[in-house]
Amino acid sequence: GTATAIATAQGNSGEAQTEQGNLNLIAAQTSDGGDALARARVAVANSQTLSAGSSAAANNFATGADHGDLNVQLAQEASNSSYAITDVDACCTGTTVAGSSSATNTYGSSSTTSTVDARYTQTATGGESRATTDVYQYRAYDITAASTAAANSASIANEWGYTSIRGRQTSSVDVAADTRVTVSTWSGTAVASAYGVGNTSLATNIGSDMVVDVAQINTGGVDANAQFTGSSSDGGEVLVSSTAIGNAFTGYVCSQCGDAALSGTVNQINGGNITSTGTISANGASAIGSTSAIGNSATFLTTQRGH
Repeated sequence: GTATAIATAQGNSGEAQTEQGNLNLIAAQTSDGGDALARARVAVANSQTLSAGSSAAANNFATGADHGDLNVQLAQEASNSSYAITDVDACCTGTTVAGSSSATNTYGSSSTTSTVDARYTQTATGGESRATTDVYQYRAYDITAASTAAANSASIANEWGYTSIRGRQTSSVDVAADTRVTVSTWSGTAVASAYGVGNTSLATNIGSDMVVDVAQINTGGVDANAQFTGSSSDGGEVLVSSTAIGNAFTGYVCSQCGDAALSGTVNQINGGNITSTGTISANGASAIGSTSAIGNSATFLTTQRGH
């Protein structure tokens, strides 16, 4: 049958949305003292499908709008740690999917046919944001294991409306994403990935203009580690990916969907140590691996009409 374990831990959680009307929101979240810890564990002999996932955040907020203006002023401060731990211990399975996600402060927004003015300030001064995924099996077919860890994370997506974004992210938190897969024998595809980032902002808009003003300061260390060990019984494929970034910003506008342009400024300062490690030990399989360690990353994407 199916074996599943899902664990979620949040210090503060908030959500606000509107439909056919405007939303004007001023919100603040503060998390200190105790840590946020989510732990998911699956220990089975045999299972056709196995899935395990953990998600932890000190502060989490979400907003949404459908045919209405969205005006947000959000402040998030956290001085504690966040841990997401996923463990899998199994004999023999068909498909295995395991993952963990940890963030100190996280903000997500999704809207359509809306004019958006999103202003967020995220400050992380705690000890650590760590995501760990550990898979140990005797026999498996397809395996996917992934860990994602961040100090401050923001994602704003809008469609068919003007978007203005002002983000301020500051982190001194140590971030660690660790994924380990050990399997005696497998067939099919095996994937192990780890992604760690101090501050990250993602802004997208379809069919309308977007203006961004984002500043990111990271002084904490960021470490990403992905490891795979195993033997393939049918010439399978193994993919290992490890990425560590101090500050990351991605802005995307689809002007092919309408008259739209992306403009603004992004300021990034990184003072933390950035480390990325990937290890593959596989017999009888093709292997693909990549590691990246980046202090600051800013990406601007547009799609022009007719291209």
